[in-house]
Amino acid sequence: MRKISGKSVRALSVALACTGAVMLSAGIGLLVAAAPAAAQEGALVAPGCKQVQRIVYSRCGHEVLRRLDAPDEWTGMTRERAEAALAETDGAWRMTAFTPRKIELTQSRDLFCPAHWVLMMDDSGETGVYRCMDGETMTRLSACGVPAPDEETRARLRYGVAFDSESALRGAVEALRETD
Repeated sequence: MRKISGKSVRALSVALACTGAVMLSAGIGLLVAAAPAAAQEGALVAPGCKQVQRIVYSRCGHEVLRRLDAPDEWTGMTRERAEAALAETDGAWRMTAFTPRKIELTQSRDLFCPAHWVLMMDDSGETGVYRCMDGETMTRLSACGVPAPDEETRARLRYGVAFDSESALRGAVEALRETD
């Protein structure tokens, strides 16, 4: 019988420990990867669940994220029931992701986002300065008579022309007035 040295026993122990650690890590990784899918089946909205609302402003292409608490009455609901409750209150939101602790919603609005000053023509043909103050509607801040000599300019003003600052808007208005 051959005697194994202490050095060999230690090397073998380290090799076995490393192999065990790798196998344990792989097993835990597989469990963690499978858990979200399994948890989604029949998952219920947890108390203290958060909503992440993504608002896409189609006229400028910007997105705004809002984080807030999910309605208390959603606690204990499945994803399907929460989607139905969402549709009953405001059909504009679409649920894009669901976990018991976080619900993601998306909505597209045909507006400019609150970051812009907008030169826009109303239905009566009067041009004004507008801004999305509440994130949901365009508010007229002032009248701003600018010439709209051709149909292309009128079409652009009916859609709205966005500016990143009030000074940039004033400069554009002055330039339009000078061409008149």
